Amino acid sequence: PPRLMKPLIDAKEAADIQSDRLLHVLLQPSSQPLVEEHLRAARARYAERCQLLVDVLTQELGELAHWSLPGGGFFLWVTLVGEVDTAALLPRCAEAGVTYVPGAEFYPEHRPNPSLRLGFTTLARDDLVSGAERLGRVLRRLLAEARSR
Repeated sequence: PPRLMKPLIDAKEAADIQSDRLLHVLLQPSSQPLVEEHLRAARARYAERCQLLVDVLTQELGELAHWSLPGGGFFLWVTLVGEVDTAALLPRCAEAGVTYVPGAEFYPEHRPNPSLRLGFTTLARDDLVSGAERLGRVLRRLLAEARSR
Protein backbone atom coordinates (compact mmCIF):
# COMPACT_ATOMS: atom_id res chain seq x y z
CA PRO A 1 0.00 0.00 0.00
CA PRO A 2 1.24 3.50 -0.79
CA ARG A 3 0.96 4.64 2.85
CA LEU A 4 3.65 2.11 3.84
CA MET A 5 6.18 3.12 1.19
CA LYS A 6 7.78 6.02 3.12
CA PRO A 7 8.27 4.07 6.40
CA LEU A 8 9.62 1.05 4.49
CA ILE A 9 12.03 3.18 2.46
CA ASP A 10 13.22 4.91 5.65
CA ALA A 11 13.77 1.55 7.36
CA LYS A 12 15.68 0.24 4.35
CA GLU A 13 17.90 3.32 4.22
CA ALA A 14 18.61 3.05 7.95
CA ALA A 15 19.56 -0.61 7.55
CA ASP A 16 21.85 0.21 4.63
CA ILE A 17 23.57 3.07 6.49
CA GLN A 18 24.17 1.05 9.67
CA SER A 19 26.31 -1.77 8.44
CA ASP A 20 26.82 -4.87 10.55
CA ARG A 21 29.68 -4.49 13.06
CA LEU A 22 30.37 -8.24 13.04
CA LEU A 23 30.80 -8.09 9.29
CA HIS A 24 33.31 -5.25 9.71
CA VAL A 25 35.30 -7.33 12.19
CA LEU A 26 35.26 -10.35 9.90
CA LEU A 27 36.46 -8.29 6.98
CA GLN A 28 39.47 -6.90 8.85
CA PRO A 29 42.76 -8.24 7.48
CA SER A 30 43.62 -9.73 10.89
CA SER A 31 40.53 -11.95 10.77
CA GLN A 32 41.04 -13.18 7.19
CA PRO A 33 42.85 -16.42 8.18
CA LEU A 34 39.95 -17.32 10.48
CA VAL A 35 37.41 -16.65 7.77
CA GLU A 36 39.39 -18.62 5.19
CA GLU A 37 39.78 -21.57 7.56
CA HIS A 38 36.06 -21.54 8.30
CA LEU A 39 35.24 -21.44 4.59
CA ARG A 40 37.63 -24.32 3.83
CA ALA A 41 36.04 -26.43 6.56
CA ALA A 42 32.49 -25.58 5.43
CA ARG A 43 33.26 -26.38 1.79
CA ALA A 44 34.77 -29.73 2.75
CA ARG A 45 31.82 -30.58 5.02
CA TYR A 46 29.26 -29.65 2.36
CA ALA A 47 31.11 -31.55 -0.38
CA GLU A 48 31.22 -34.62 1.86
CA ARG A 49 27.50 -34.40 2.63
CA CYS A 50 26.64 -33.89 -1.03
CA GLN A 51 28.68 -36.95 -1.98
CA LEU A 52 27.00 -38.95 0.79
CA LEU A 53 23.58 -37.97 -0.56
CA VAL A 54 24.62 -38.93 -4.10
CA ASP A 55 25.97 -42.28 -2.90
CA VAL A 56 22.72 -43.17 -1.11
CA LEU A 57 20.56 -41.97 -4.02
CA THR A 58 22.66 -44.06 -6.41
CA GLN A 59 21.94 -47.13 -4.29
CA GLU A 60 18.27 -46.33 -3.85
CA LEU A 61 17.28 -45.00 -7.27
CA GLY A 62 19.87 -46.39 -9.65
CA GLU A 63 18.71 -45.75 -13.21
CA LEU A 64 15.44 -44.11 -12.14
CA ALA A 65 17.09 -40.71 -11.72
CA HIS A 66 20.12 -38.70 -12.72
CA TRP A 67 21.96 -35.68 -11.39
CA SER A 68 25.19 -33.77 -11.77
CA LEU A 69 27.48 -33.30 -8.83
CA PRO A 70 27.38 -29.55 -8.13
CA GLY A 71 30.61 -27.57 -7.98
CA GLY A 72 29.35 -25.83 -4.84
CA GLY A 73 26.21 -24.70 -3.10
CA PHE A 74 23.73 -26.28 -0.74
CA PHE A 75 21.48 -28.33 -3.02
CA LEU A 76 21.43 -31.29 -5.38
CA TRP A 77 19.23 -31.10 -8.47
CA VAL A 78 17.74 -34.53 -9.23
CA THR A 79 15.77 -35.43 -12.36
CA LEU A 80 13.61 -38.54 -12.41
CA VAL A 81 13.43 -40.59 -15.60
CA GLY A 82 10.17 -40.46 -17.52
CA GLU A 83 7.19 -38.16 -17.45
CA VAL A 84 6.87 -37.60 -13.73
CA ASP A 85 5.47 -34.60 -11.89
CA THR A 86 7.49 -34.27 -8.68
CA ALA A 87 4.96 -31.76 -7.31
CA ALA A 88 2.28 -34.48 -7.50
CA LEU A 89 4.59 -36.97 -5.73
CA LEU A 90 5.49 -34.58 -2.91
CA PRO A 91 2.50 -35.29 -0.59
CA ARG A 92 3.22 -39.04 -0.66
CA CYS A 93 6.90 -38.41 0.07
CA ALA A 94 5.95 -36.04 2.89
CA GLU A 95 3.84 -38.82 4.42
CA ALA A 96 7.07 -40.83 4.63
CA GLY A 97 8.79 -37.91 6.35
CA VAL A 98 10.78 -36.62 3.37
CA THR A 99 10.33 -33.33 1.55
CA TYR A 100 11.97 -31.55 -1.34
CA VAL A 101 11.29 -28.59 -3.60
CA PRO A 102 9.59 -29.71 -6.83
CA GLY A 103 11.33 -28.58 -10.00
CA ALA A 104 8.22 -26.75 -11.20
CA GLU A 105 8.79 -24.15 -8.49
CA PHE A 106 11.87 -22.92 -10.35
CA TYR A 107 10.06 -22.12 -13.58
CA PRO A 108 7.66 -19.23 -14.15
CA GLU A 109 4.94 -21.36 -15.72
CA HIS A 110 5.08 -24.05 -12.95
CA ARG A 111 4.44 -26.84 -15.46
CA PRO A 112 4.74 -30.46 -14.29
CA ASN A 113 8.42 -31.27 -14.02
CA PRO A 114 10.40 -34.46 -13.30
CA SER A 115 13.06 -32.62 -11.29
CA LEU A 116 13.44 -31.86 -7.61
CA ARG A 117 15.88 -30.00 -5.40
CA LEU A 118 17.32 -31.68 -2.31
CA GLY A 119 19.21 -29.85 0.44
CA PHE A 120 22.16 -31.53 2.11
CA THR A 121 23.79 -28.94 4.36
CA THR A 122 21.62 -28.78 7.48
CA LEU A 123 20.94 -32.43 8.28
CA ALA A 124 23.13 -34.64 10.42
CA ARG A 125 24.80 -37.47 8.48
CA ASP A 126 22.46 -40.15 9.87
CA ASP A 127 19.37 -38.07 9.08
CA LEU A 128 20.65 -37.39 5.57
CA VAL A 129 21.19 -41.11 4.96
CA SER A 130 17.84 -42.22 6.39
CA GLY A 131 16.01 -39.43 4.55
CA ALA A 132 17.61 -40.35 1.23
CA GLU A 133 16.79 -44.02 1.83
CA ARG A 134 13.14 -43.20 2.59
CA LEU A 135 12.94 -40.90 -0.43
CA GLY A 136 14.39 -43.65 -2.62
CA ARG A 137 11.91 -46.26 -1.34
CA VAL A 138 8.91 -43.98 -1.83
CA LEU A 139 9.98 -42.79 -5.27
CA ARG A 140 10.68 -46.36 -6.45
CA ARG A 141 7.21 -47.41 -5.32
CA LEU A 142 5.48 -44.38 -6.86
CA LEU A 143 7.36 -44.71 -10.16
CA ALA A 144 6.48 -48.40 -10.34
CA GLU A 145 2.81 -47.56 -9.70
CA ALA A 146 2.88 -44.92 -12.45
CA ARG A 147 4.44 -47.35 -14.97
CA SER A 148 1.85 -50.05 -14.22
CA ARG A 149 -1.08 -47.77 -15.16
